[in-house]
Amino acid sequence: MSAERVFLDTNVIVYAYDRDAGRKHAIARDLMIDLWNRDGAILSTQVLQEFYVTVTKKIAFPLAPDSAREIVADLLTWSVVANDGEAILKAIDLQTREKISFWDALIVASAAKGGAEILVTEDLADGRKFGSLIVRDPFAGSHEKIPPKMKKGDGPFGEPSPSKVDERPESSRFGDLKDQRISSAGRRRRSRRRRAAGPCGLGLR
Repeated sequence: MSAERVFLDTNVIVYAYDRDAGRKHAIARDLMIDLWNRDGAILSTQVLQEFYVTVTKKIAFPLAPDSAREIVADLLTWSVVANDGEAILKAIDLQTREKISFWDALIVASAAKGGAEILVTEDLADGRKFGSLIVRDPFAGSHEKIPPKMKKGDGPFGEPSPSKVDERPESSRFGDLKDQRISSAGRRRRSRRRRAAGPCGLGLR
C-alpha cells in the first residue's frame, strides 16, 4: 500500500535510532527506510513532541538537542497532522468508548484524521480495529513489514472494542539511546542527500 496511508507512533521512530534495541532497532530502522523511500508516512505533532522530549530528556543517554532537532526537521517533510480541538474531543470520546488511555486515543484520532489505514505502534493490540483503521505491531512475531492494503470498515470509529485495556508504556521502554551525532552540513546539502541516505543518516537497506 502507499506510504501515505501508514501512521507511525512515537515508539517506532525512537527504536529506529536506538542502536541498543536489538531486533526492534533493526525492524524499526528498515521500516522507516522503506517508508522514506516511498515518500514517507503520516505523523502528528504529538508524535514529534513525544519523540523530541523522550530522546533529549527521558532516557539515560539523551541525544543532543541539535541532533534531535535535525531528526525532527527531516520528519517534518512527511505528512504531519496537527492536533486541534476536534482531535482532542474525538480522543476523549475514544478514551471512554474504547477503554484506552487518552494519549493512545489521541494517536488513533490523529491517524484517522490523516487518512491512515494502518497505525504502526506497539502500544495497542496487534490487529485491533478502529473502524477502517487497523493496528499493526511490527515487533509482534509473524509480520515484520506493513501488510497489504486493508479493506475499509464503516468509519473511523465504528468498530466495537475488545475488552482489553491498552495503556501507553512509560518512556523507559525505549531503552538507552546513544548520542548519535549527525552532519552539520547546510540545509541545501542535506536535502540533496535525503533520498540516498534516508532521514538523518539511517542509510539504505
